[in-house]
Amino acid sequence: MAFLGAHARCKSCGKRVFFTEQIKTPEGDAYHRGCFRCNQCRKNLEVDNYASVGVLLYCKPHFEQLSSKSPSTEALADLDQAVPPTEIPKPILEEERPATPPRNPAILKLQSDLPKAPNKATSFKFIGTQEKCVTCSKTVYPLEKVSVEGSSYHKSCFKCLQGGCSISPANYAAMEGRLYCKHHFKQLFKEKGNYSQLLVKLPSARIP
Repeated sequence: MAFLGAHARCKSCGKRVFFTEQIKTPEGDAYHRGCFRCNQCRKNLEVDNYASVGVLLYCKPHFEQLSSKSPSTEALADLDQAVPPTEIPKPILEEERPATPPRNPAILKLQSDLPKAPNKATSFKFIGTQEKCVTCSKTVYPLEKVSVEGSSYHKSCFKCLQGGCSISPANYAAMEGRLYCKHHFKQLFKEKGNYSQLLVKLPSARIP
């Protein structure tokens, strides 16, 4: 039984992509699910959290690594390694070159007035939210975010300030905007001597 209908082309491999295996980006580009992955580490990507450099896709860590380099040297060198080289055409001898008719000056002026498209090879864009970590004030992305009480933290920043102990959103304490584990929070309470000076957030464990 034949299937009738238009099929989009995968922007990565150029082959047809059917609706059931299609990933559509906010820009309207279509990809196979197997083609929508980081060009560096080959991990699968999500449409709400990916980066693109020209036609190449990247995960957040490799995008940051690439964008930290100079676009005029190292970044373009990475693109040259990623994109297969094209064959350089042989020069056409003067006697073999066909004569070209003179161009209409009006057409030349119209073409010069048209806006030039941006260079896709050096245009960087990142799709997704960019919140700030309360602890280090740097950008925190969805893959590495811990959210508590409407605030966002890096997973590596969400730890006890006193001893670097591991904590979780279900069992932690906060005093004056600083995070603590249960053990060091008790020590601080003994030094302060009054719960009214502490902002307690221990939903799963009360301190006696």
